[in-house]
Amino acid sequence: SHFVKWIKLDDEGVPITRGAEARLQQVSSVTQNANVIVLLPLEQMLLTSVNTRARKQKHLQKAVPFALEDELADDVENLHFALGTRYGENDFPVAVIDKHILDRIIDELDHVGIYPDLITADVFGLPHREGTWTLLIENERALVRTDTYQGFTIDLHNLQQMLTSSLRQAEITPAELNVYCCDDQQVAISKLNLPISTNELDDCPPSLFADGLDEEE
Repeated sequence: SHFVKWIKLDDEGVPITRGAEARLQQVSSVTQNANVIVLLPLEQMLLTSVNTRARKQKHLQKAVPFALEDELADDVENLHFALGTRYGENDFPVAVIDKHILDRIIDELDHVGIYPDLITADVFGLPHREGTWTLLIENERALVRTDTYQGFTIDLHNLQQMLTSSLRQAEITPAELNVYCCDDQQVAISKLNLPISTNELDDCPPSLFADGLDEEE
């Protein structure tokens, strides 16, 4: 059984109880009568967007896989497409995940009596402020949220290079980089020409994800 980190919030978004790493079945009792949000590692998903004039849900479900077919390695029949809210004229954010991976996760949760209301990528648990990129450092891994529906993950060794490249390609350059470090991890980020604020976290990352998800409500 997988080990997971968890946190339970009250109606105001304030933490009531939290747990260190625990087995799924140990967390099951905590989820009873609660709104359950499951955050999956961004490595298991692709975040992208499509430009389409389709509006009705049934038309979108057909149009989106077709529009993305050429940029996906897998057959669209094997993939699950989750659409976000339209932004701009005709743009829709899309999260893509392998159907078999998603089905396996849902089956594992179901097996221990956990019924999620929402399954999404962990990057969307990071707080997002307009004009700021949020960066979480945990276990030699960096998770970066660059916009409402955009972000990426990268190993620490390649973080500097990826940040430099992403900043160069960004349509709007952020005014600040907000960095959160788990377990006294330090990261040397330099030569980015923008202010960097660094925060150390004790209960990491559940407390940070709780803040980020509370903003999304």
